[in-house]
Amino acid sequence: HDALPILETSYGLLTENQVIQQYLADTQKNTSILPPVSDFKRYQELEVLNFISTDIHKSFGPLFNPSFPEAVANEFVRPLLIKKFAYMDTLLQNKKFVMGDHFTLPDAYLFVVTRWAENVKLDISNLKNLLAYYERMKSHPSVKKSCEEENLK
Repeated sequence: HDALPILETSYGLLTENQVIQQYLADTQKNTSILPPVSDFKRYQELEVLNFISTDIHKSFGPLFNPSFPEAVANEFVRPLLIKKFAYMDTLLQNKKFVMGDHFTLPDAYLFVVTRWAENVKLDISNLKNLLAYYERMKSHPSVKKSCEEENLK
């Protein structure tokens, strides 16, 4: 999980997941997954995208480090991550997707980090909105295609 996402463009390289996502949405003029600059919803979406990146993604580091003490992970890291996922669970209440009724940039990122929770056996079983969302996302066409391309089950 130390792999750095890199996108080579005609202008140069871009790194960082959320920046690459924004660049692709903007250059493809896909306002259904990222509203235009003039729409305040864009900034609400970027707020969630950045929360996933800085609060959830970053918190997984110790769980992917085999030399990190398991006792410390269980006492501090796992409870903190569960708390952050609980916040996402509340955001998903009565929603099909993170931002409402259609797929947007935070959905792709939340799916990935929720998959990590499953991989590191983080107990999010009481987060019913998040789990229902995760199951729905598994059957989303773009997610299914990406998982197939990456040979993920």
